[in-house]
Amino acid sequence: MSALSVLRVDGASLHSEARLNALLHHVYGELRTRRRVVVALPAGSALAGNPLLAALDEAGVPTRFVGAHDASPRAAGSSAIELHRTPHQVHEQSVLVTSHDTLVAAWPNSTEWQPEPWAPAENRLRIVLLGLGTVGLGVYRHLAHRPDLFEMVRIVVRDPSKHQHEVPANLLSTNAWDAINCPADLVIEAIGGLEPAADVVHAALVRERSVITANKLLVASRWSTLQRFAAEPARLRYSAAVGGVVPILETLADLRRGHVIRSVRGVLNGTCNFVLDALERGATLEAAVAEAQARGFAEADPRADLSGADAAQKLCLVAHAAFGIHLDPSEVETDGIAALSAEDIRRAHSGNRRIRLVAECTRVGDSVHARVRAVPVAAGDYLCAARGEENRVEISTAGRRCVRLRGKGAGRWPTALAVIGDVYDVLRARRLELPAARCSHQ
Repeated sequence: MSALSVLRVDGASLHSEARLNALLHHVYGELRTRRRVVVALPAGSALAGNPLLAALDEAGVPTRFVGAHDASPRAAGSSAIELHRTPHQVHEQSVLVTSHDTLVAAWPNSTEWQPEPWAPAENRLRIVLLGLGTVGLGVYRHLAHRPDLFEMVRIVVRDPSKHQHEVPANLLSTNAWDAINCPADLVIEAIGGLEPAADVVHAALVRERSVITANKLLVASRWSTLQRFAAEPARLRYSAAVGGVVPILETLADLRRGHVIRSVRGVLNGTCNFVLDALERGATLEAAVAEAQARGFAEADPRADLSGADAAQKLCLVAHAAFGIHLDPSEVETDGIAALSAEDIRRAHSGNRRIRLVAECTRVGDSVHARVRAVPVAAGDYLCAARGEENRVEISTAGRRCVRLRGKGAGRWPTALAVIGDVYDVLRARRLELPAARCSHQ
């Protein structure tokens, strides 16, 4: 738990699209398993325009650079890495980026990172992708980097003519039931909503296909039907349904194995956070929502975000991961941001506070109290510092330990990277099953 992962990267990995993509997924995979990650770049690597830093930033992975810009690079860098290595009561999961020479001072026995070798094509995961919108297209582009690992057998869209310049036309279909009819190992659901997603996902799971979804409404409202498929061996995975690139559910599951979790509080809706920042700058609600939609942070119908319903659905999944208790969204006290006035924003700002849509669940005896509400948050509060589409979460345990997480919670690349994290988990689980499967047929 919270082990240190040290990756010394060569220049070739920064200037090869395939290697850079593999490195991005490796770094994110380490974060998902609660490792503290140190990435050492070649000495003299420029910060501005560095491909890895640009990829991490685009995906919304929290990153801190130490070394070259410090007055005493070796001393400062070594101290930062030592702090990163040592567990402490209040810890924020992030990636520490430094230079080779700074790393050697703190970790002289580090080894060079190498990408995973290409696998035989017969081991590929056959995938049906439902949806090619903001998230779906990002998922497709990630998968396309590893044709040795992933074979796309069908992509379901509403209008194939809109996507023929983005993907091979022979992959496109308008029939969501291709998730059942086509031979496949994995179904990725990125169409959203309940219909037809709920029926198709359930049918795919019954057919013993793995399913990955970012659809928090589907998982929260149909949990009684889906829960048995999320148990071991897990065929339903939904990490991207909460927090975008922030590994909230994975962290809670890991913490729960060794700690008693007391409470979880966070900013879980990047759309609302983006809108609140715009309101503070003087924008109208309509203008702020329109900008969020233009940037791909808000749906065409933003009511679930603004009402707090989206955050409430996510909080139900958080409560289950933290406490093992299922809540229906109707059980969450919910109050969104739609009714906020300019005066509310000004009053909070004049008191050195910012309004944030805070989702919180707390264990009270054998029950869990959950609520979502827009509240003024003090300047020194960890949640107050959430900016734009960022999500932030604080997890408190009975041992007075506090784990903090942050990262982008909305947009194509943060959500797509979280989905791909689940895809690699499915791939690893399948590889563990393959030897036994072969033996059973001999």
